[in-house]
Amino acid sequence: MGQVLIERQDDTCIIYNKQLGYKLGERDINTLAQIIPDIEEQMDDTTHTHDVSNNDLRAVGLNAQPMKTPVKPFAMRNK
Repeated sequence: MGQVLIERQDDTCIIYNKQLGYKLGERDINTLAQIIPDIEEQMDDTTHTHDVSNNDLRAVGLNAQPMKTPVKPFAMRNK
């Protein structure tokens, strides 16, 4: 389980990774209600923290795991 920060703006929700503070993406409220049933009760223009597993986020097309920066091959680093 991880914490996400959800900012609701009308029928759109912006989802942030709370720990790392970066934006995961935007989804409409009907899509997000599939994994967070009480999201419809959240008022417009407010931000709330929710506990959501990464598997649930993947069900709506998001991923809370940070992307890893590719590492240069060893020969390229020592040029």
